[in-house]
Amino acid sequence: MNFLINDSSFLEVRKLNVGEFSASFSEGVAFASTRKIEYSQIDYIVLSDANQLTIGVGTTRYTLGINPKNETHMQAVRILVQKALATVRHRMPEANML
Repeated sequence: MNFLINDSSFLEVRKLNVGEFSASFSEGVAFASTRKIEYSQIDYIVLSDANQLTIGVGTTRYTLGINPKNETHMQAVRILVQKALATVRHRMPEANML
């Protein structure tokens, strides 16, 4: 179960791959660097009105555009939120009220 959001252009690579146990974010020009993101590391997830998805990990922000009409993109966002929320509930049982 892997879902890919590809927001790459001709010159810039920007991808989010949402998997079973972690996500990976790739970005760069010409040569992309990839960062593995454990769901338990995620501090926040924001989806803006301009369809920009931002994932906060510590002081680092990962941002890419999504297409809300693309079911794969929306499924990836749903899985990302569910997995991140599950780790919060595991670490903080009182968060089950969310």
